[in-house]
Amino acid sequence: QVLISAGPAMFGVGGWFEDGEASIISGYMRAVERAQSSIFIENQHFFYAPLLRCIRGACFRGVQVLCLLPGQPLGPVRHAKTQSEAHIAGELVEAPRYHEDWLALAELGGCEEFTLAFVAANDGQGGYRHVYVHSKVCVVDAEWMTSGSANIVDLSFDKD
Repeated sequence: QVLISAGPAMFGVGGWFEDGEASIISGYMRAVERAQSSIFIENQHFFYAPLLRCIRGACFRGVQVLCLLPGQPLGPVRHAKTQSEAHIAGELVEAPRYHEDWLALAELGGCEEFTLAFVAANDGQGGYRHVYVHSKVCVVDAEWMTSGSANIVDLSFDKD
């Protein structure tokens, strides 16, 4: 089955998906909702509150979740986190763009069944260096998987 995401602007009025197409996020949501034992996610981004909350629900059902992300996220991701923290501290009146996503990720941190991991490599000098994760893979219960180009972020699911 081929899943795609295409915002209305991609094809213009009268295009193939005039109202947009969001089967990638729909596929993720259905798979996570049906998960019974395990979820493995490897992605460059992990900032989509509806999916993060769905994953939290899976954790509450006893599903083991392992999420592999870059140890040093891109600058805009770090900036979004800083803005969200400033909003929580009362330094920013308006909630920043990814605030809800950061809150949903923080909620996952309280789930015993959720593991967030990063990849590191030996630097040859007795230390380690971060390995940047750019893949987009998800495996649920060793029965459903996706591999493609969509990051777990609103830009990939409903903006592009």
